[in-house]
Amino acid sequence: SSDGGGGSGGSSGDLVVAWQPPQSPTPRPARERVAWPNATAGADRAIGASVGMAAATVLPAPPGSWWHEGERALQQTVPGGREQAEGVYTQFVRAAMPQQHRDFFAAQHLLYIGRQPRGGGPPDATVAAGLPGFVTAPDPHTLVLRLDLMDAATRPEGFAIGEHLGIVGLQLHDRRRNRLNGIVESVDGAAVRVAVQQSFGNCPKYIQRRALQFAPSVGPGLRRGVSTTSGEGPLPRAHARLVRAADTFFVASAYGGSHTRGVGADMSHRGGAAGFVRVLGGGAELAWGDYAGNGMFMTLGNLLVNPACSLLFVDYATGDALTVYGAARVELDPGASPAGRLPGAERTVTVRVSGWRHVAASVPVASHTWLEASPYNPPDAGGSDGGGDSGRGAVEPQPLMVLSVTQEAEGVKTIELAAPPGGAPRGGLAAGMHAAFAFPKDSIGVGVPAAHMTRTWTVSSVHPGGALADGGSFTITVKRQPGGLASGYLHDAVSPGDGLSFLGFGGDFTLDLLGEHVREHASRDGHVGSNLSSCGGSCARGDGKGGSVGTSTGDASGGGGVGTSTGD
Repeated sequence: SSDGGGGSGGSSGDLVVAWQPPQSPTPRPARERVAWPNATAGADRAIGASVGMAAATVLPAPPGSWWHEGERALQQTVPGGREQAEGVYTQFVRAAMPQQHRDFFAAQHLLYIGRQPRGGGPPDATVAAGLPGFVTAPDPHTLVLRLDLMDAATRPEGFAIGEHLGIVGLQLHDRRRNRLNGIVESVDGAAVRVAVQQSFGNCPKYIQRRALQFAPSVGPGLRRGVSTTSGEGPLPRAHARLVRAADTFFVASAYGGSHTRGVGADMSHRGGAAGFVRVLGGGAELAWGDYAGNGMFMTLGNLLVNPACSLLFVDYATGDALTVYGAARVELDPGASPAGRLPGAERTVTVRVSGWRHVAASVPVASHTWLEASPYNPPDAGGSDGGGDSGRGAVEPQPLMVLSVTQEAEGVKTIELAAPPGGAPRGGLAAGMHAAFAFPKDSIGVGVPAAHMTRTWTVSSVHPGGALADGGSFTITVKRQPGGLASGYLHDAVSPGDGLSFLGFGGDFTLDLLGEHVREHASRDGHVGSNLSSCGGSCARGDGKGGSVGTSTGDASGGGGVGTSTGD
């Protein structure tokens, strides 16, 4: 998952929507929110305007809003963005971990951590490794980092009570991703206790699948071969090559302004085809395109108000970890980046590099196997600046014919499509997986800054017999979303004989909690499939495989995860 807007275009006015914040299962007393100095530089400026899009001015947020001024400024640049973001937050972001998230974190070998030092300074992006169990969740409100079970080479140091943390757990082999933001409430020699402030799942979008095996070294000494170097200014050539080859990185950001409900640190994942991060000016700047996401703008909202950030790149083949520090600039116009117009970008981010830290063989990877690129990676997203493998991870759309359109209920249609050339993905196709489509800008209307939007729906049935072959078909069930460009297009403009641009299948979002018989009925009965496709997070949260909330809802922009199922 990424935090970009789920749509595009401009909006006018400042719509205020009445809504209720989510309630924790067990209310817990509020903790002190700690502000730090110099964290709101640039809060009074406007961010750049683009053609057909109003400039977003950063204004103070209302006291009762979950969103600080940076998040709100970006949300209002998207049609219906404020309503979408608030709906996403109330439905999916919790003040406590559900049992699935507690079990998920306890099973991790790697944890990606963004730290905002209490005394100030830039956020710091790090990765910690350890034996399963080095992260535990003794109750829904607490995450414990077991320092004594962490790999010695990745063990973070210097935790302080009151320090804000943003945490990402990511399983690359199945694209499960969960996030947690919290504050350190106690530190002893063996453990760091983190009080949960926000807990939420993210979609599998832009995550490249890998199979990793680890050999952590738990003990007081560093493993042989581990070395750390650091420096100021532009990236050295060798480290720039690592960035150019990357298809994955993490962003640590923070907000410490006057809107106390928004104070905290954040860590988020970014992915794309190898080379999607451009190295500019001999390593002086890094730039990437911000793709469609959940519309909350937690990361970009922080960067808009507090440009200080750090980026973490991990070479999973060697275990090398590179952290790049700098100041970010958010451009609403995707063509305004110094890197030029980046494929798939709805806006762009450019970071001026101020320093870096490289740890060779930091992550204890014993073996690494590349499995597959994300089907959502924009075509030709690999850089043309001479680095990286620009072909890896790029997916070209292919046309699929619409065979039938069935009105299941008010606002719900099932669309049957011909099987793509080549048939099923490796391992077969089943109801409950997801299918990704690209909607060209000229087909869905004005106001789309990228060349196309990528949207995803759950596969509700497969014909014949659950395996795609020549002459086979599959269906998706589409719920019309208010103001949704893609769902509106499918409901109003698509008829049998038309073509849709198909990107690929992925994921495994079958409802194991409910049993095999549910999937069988969903495959045979389009009405059952439409009900499952509309049940949203309550269905998918029980899924031990999918790992994201909202994967079953119709107009999912990222195959599930926070917000991607509720916005178009």
